[in-house]
Amino acid sequence: MSEMNAVRVYQHLSIALLVALCFLIFFIAFNSGKTTALMFGDDSSEFSVNGECSDTRFRGPGMGNISAGIGVEMSIENDASDCSSLFDQGLIFLASESANLALRAIEFGDDEGGWPEDGECDDPRFDGEAVASSADDVRQDATDCRTLLYQGSVNFVGEDNIPPADEFDDDPVLADIDFGDDLSDWANDGECDDPRFGGGGSATTLLDEDALHDAADCSALYAAGEIFYVGDTWDNAGIIERGVLEFEDDVDDETGKYLDSYFFEGSANQRTVFELRSVDFDTYLIVIAPNGEEFENDDYEGDLNRSRLSLDLTLSGAYEVLVTSFGSGETGAYTLEINTEDELEGEVTLDEIGRLEAGDEVQASGEFIDSFEIVALPGQLLTISLKSEDFDTYLIVKSPSGEFFSDDDSLGFGSNSLLEIEAAEFGTFDIQVTSYFEEETGEYALQVVSSIMDIPNFE
Repeated sequence: MSEMNAVRVYQHLSIALLVALCFLIFFIAFNSGKTTALMFGDDSSEFSVNGECSDTRFRGPGMGNISAGIGVEMSIENDASDCSSLFDQGLIFLASESANLALRAIEFGDDEGGWPEDGECDDPRFDGEAVASSADDVRQDATDCRTLLYQGSVNFVGEDNIPPADEFDDDPVLADIDFGDDLSDWANDGECDDPRFGGGGSATTLLDEDALHDAADCSALYAAGEIFYVGDTWDNAGIIERGVLEFEDDVDDETGKYLDSYFFEGSANQRTVFELRSVDFDTYLIVIAPNGEEFENDDYEGDLNRSRLSLDLTLSGAYEVLVTSFGSGETGAYTLEINTEDELEGEVTLDEIGRLEAGDEVQASGEFIDSFEIVALPGQLLTISLKSEDFDTYLIVKSPSGEFFSDDDSLGFGSNSLLEIEAAEFGTFDIQVTSYFEEETGEYALQVVSSIMDIPNFE
């Protein structure tokens, strides 16, 4: 009996060992197969051990700078430490051979465009989240576009996406037009907000401040024949300078900031508005009067990309305008505008950008209301304008004595409202911004300009 038990125990142990041996053989074969299938190579690349993978067999966010100077076909198995680590973390993956062949067929070109190696692809043959808004450097942004393609942030869409090279050359006027940039608050909304243009594709409300700041909309609509060029004749047109803060500029020794300097010939009793905008850096604007007095602005209304000074000039002479950045070493393109009024005709006492929306106070008839207050003196003329591209505006003003004034479309076009009120008494005027129809919502611009009329004689 004991011999039989010993045999059975031996048989059970043999079976268990055999099963364990099979698992061990499978494990070794599996891992050996993996290692054989994916060889990371060595660290002979000049870009090795920098935390990014430069092996062009891979794709994913862990890929590094694939510069125009790298021989893409040869840049394999030479960044082992980086690529193996990123592969284990799931930050890169091995692309198929067909995908590699398709990518190598793309002619990326060189880095001779206007914005090379800035982290955006400026070649219109690509699309995706990392393509610049105004991409026009065909085959001239190779490093950015190749790197972003490897990282999965852009896609190649082909040569058909290139706009006609000489789209406006047949028009002797438009061949020289500077469409500007897309810094307007109303840019990329399908309408041209630049007051230099007219036609069916133009926005209902055109503001002086949007000149040269709605390039994408206006250029596309002109090409489609939806607008025509009026010219630089909008109200208060002044000086426009488009420049670039760059490494070759003057540098403030104390702050390390780059500086561009302009001079403006001002006259006493002028109101002058200096405005600086950029999408590339945090703007900072400085104006120096002829007597050396300095005026500065960083972020106008909290906007990091906009600086603005409105000055009532008291001296005639040369005013120096300095364009710089808030932080040291910042670079990029900018637009500087200088607009003047020959005489000080009125003072902006209220300038609001607001929004009618659910949650606002509601009239009994169902319209939303925003309310504001201003204090006026006897003899003042109040010019109150309300503009919106989102709803049909309706303006209501209540005087200190309880008299009501209202207007729907007095500006004569679109859906904007205007009231001119002669203040006959001292006190608070209540201003209500609302809509003509119930439950309308959207953004609006409200402005009140106060000017002095004949002051009553109280003797």
